[in-house]
Amino acid sequence: MSKVIFRFDTEDYVNLWAVDGVLNAIKPLNEAGIKGTFVIVGKFAEELKRLGRTDIIDALKEHVIGTHSYGHSLHPTLNEYTDLEDYDEALKIFNETESKGNKILKDVFGVDEIKTYCGPGASISYVSLYGYHDMGIKISAGGGAYYGDIVRERPSKYCNVTSLITSHNIDEMYNWPDGFIDELIEKISNEKEMTVFCHHPARNMCKEYYDELNFNGANTPEDKWVKSTPLSAEQKEKWMKSYKYLIKRIVEDDRFEVITANNIEKLYFTEERTINIETLKEIKPQLDEYFFPVTTPHSYCISDILLASKDLLLGKKEHKCGKVFGFLDIPYEISSPLTLTKEELIDAAKEIGCGFLPTKFTVNEKEFGPADFLRAALDLLVNNKESTTIFPASFQIDLAQFPKLKNLNFKGGWIHSKDFMDKYVSHRMRLQSWTIRLPKGTKRKIF
Repeated sequence: MSKVIFRFDTEDYVNLWAVDGVLNAIKPLNEAGIKGTFVIVGKFAEELKRLGRTDIIDALKEHVIGTHSYGHSLHPTLNEYTDLEDYDEALKIFNETESKGNKILKDVFGVDEIKTYCGPGASISYVSLYGYHDMGIKISAGGGAYYGDIVRERPSKYCNVTSLITSHNIDEMYNWPDGFIDELIEKISNEKEMTVFCHHPARNMCKEYYDELNFNGANTPEDKWVKSTPLSAEQKEKWMKSYKYLIKRIVEDDRFEVITANNIEKLYFTEERTINIETLKEIKPQLDEYFFPVTTPHSYCISDILLASKDLLLGKKEHKCGKVFGFLDIPYEISSPLTLTKEELIDAAKEIGCGFLPTKFTVNEKEFGPADFLRAALDLLVNNKESTTIFPASFQIDLAQFPKLKNLNFKGGWIHSKDFMDKYVSHRMRLQSWTIRLPKGTKRKIF
């Protein structure tokens, strides 16, 4: 059965005349008896409260409330202020900014906790992923998700967050040709394990996005904000008709199950995971064949396996999987065969902490990288050897499986200021690939 999520990027604090678009989005959901996932910008929630729109606030309380960041496209954007060499400084700024936004949502909507977020447009940072996780927000409901399985659209773990991909934007359904929804239903039922429909509620009232008009490369002063063009009565009617029909088709088709983003963690990634020597005996042949996250006997990322190898080398009987990290810099790789002893690997294991992974080890004047360490450790542990010879191989998993991550480049684009250099964010997003894992039992290689 294919899972379906209706996600609503509730963010437009410029076109306040269009806030009733939220009610337009909610009413058909209520009529169909399903819940939507509303990711809300902190500044938008502030405006609802200021306007006294308790009708909209009360209507939203009946659905899942998530965060869409405090200011969305307001500069500096999330990527702009986290594009720092010093991760701790970037995280501090993130925490200060997003804690403010989270508090607003909790106060306005009366929620005790926020479990879900959606990155604001094309502003997704590895800093925000780790930061949100530590705030207890462990689900990314799509948005500008530059990671994950874009073929089957499986949920994936990345930087400890369960991540989804936006499948279809339904903002301009008034332009969809007749029959398109029926064709789409058949396509996703046959090809997708997860489908996320995204709608910006203001766009069932407006033609243009508020931020593209007012935050394109810089902040337009509030007294000069440009309002979006209203949709025609015909366009509004066509959008609502198509929206109701899409919901009806999904709800009445037993090939689909409508869920909210808050359900994802429970469905795919809540089982406790451990690794011992017997587990490594199943893992090693898979990594030898294809250096990529493992999905049997359980779901393991490469960082899980490295940390387990460390613990087992240091005498533990088993490793309990938990929070993982990737790298901040490109890891070292050997360029010629290297022989390592068990004692040398134990010395290297002592250097592995609980934060970002080390990029290089030097033991007895031998230099090797974390992937070299992992391959050697697996051979020694699985085969009960005292020494092993390893050969040059890449540290990076096959990013062809995650093409958006492979080709990621945040520099440019209208959401970022013209002087945004993207010195660290895109590059370090790729360096977190060792934290990627897929649901247990799913195919590792999809094309």
